[in-house]
Amino acid sequence: MILGNQLLSTLRSLGIHRLCIPPHRLKCNYYLPQCIAVNLLLGKYVLCLGGFGYRVITGINELEVLALSLTGTIPCDVYLTKPEDCLVSLDFPINAPEKPHFIIDLSLWSDHTDSEKNELIEQVLASINTVRRYLWDPNLELTSVNDEFLDKFNKFARGGFRHGVVIRRDLSIIRGNAVMLDPEGDCVLNEELIRNVHTFIIGGVLSIRRGGLRARRLGCIGCLALVYLGAGSSLGDR
Repeated sequence: MILGNQLLSTLRSLGIHRLCIPPHRLKCNYYLPQCIAVNLLLGKYVLCLGGFGYRVITGINELEVLALSLTGTIPCDVYLTKPEDCLVSLDFPINAPEKPHFIIDLSLWSDHTDSEKNELIEQVLASINTVRRYLWDPNLELTSVNDEFLDKFNKFARGGFRHGVVIRRDLSIIRGNAVMLDPEGDCVLNEELIRNVHTFIIGGVLSIRRGGLRARRLGCIGCLALVYLGAGSSLGDR
């Protein structure tokens, strides 16, 4: 929600109180301002001056969001559109948070079966979508990737999928304090630790047993157990 709140603040500072969006083209299943901000940063949309709407979708703080229409009669301050459909767009300054920083290390990629690799790719994509709900793509980093992972990743993410996730073939340079999320860890992850720890390392594996082995092999500063109360037993689900 951080980017969404920054977007609302920027629009308010510019005196913009009415935004029109394409209701059928923009797909959002989370906090609308955050979703709009993410699409702006990915370059999929821009903010253009003017436009007309035909019905109010929602109101968020002082911003009124309308459905964009060529035949609309309600004037908009700005509207969301594709870059090629806008002559002059508004800049959206971003101050993305440096932490928390999440690393999914894929050193054990080759230990998986083909079906497990496909499932792992799906969980990486789900992780990207989850990070986008609250932060921004560069808060997530994929390390120790190989050509096979990249090929599968691009196939699963086809259809114009864009992202700003950091992808490395080698290990990451750890910034700040770091812990490994491990179901065999000595202590339980809680909100206080989330706020105070800079980097969280997640083993890119599906098996709990492999996760424990990976944590010990990395020799992290500390290993935390991520407790999840719900269906599913794999480390990926957790």
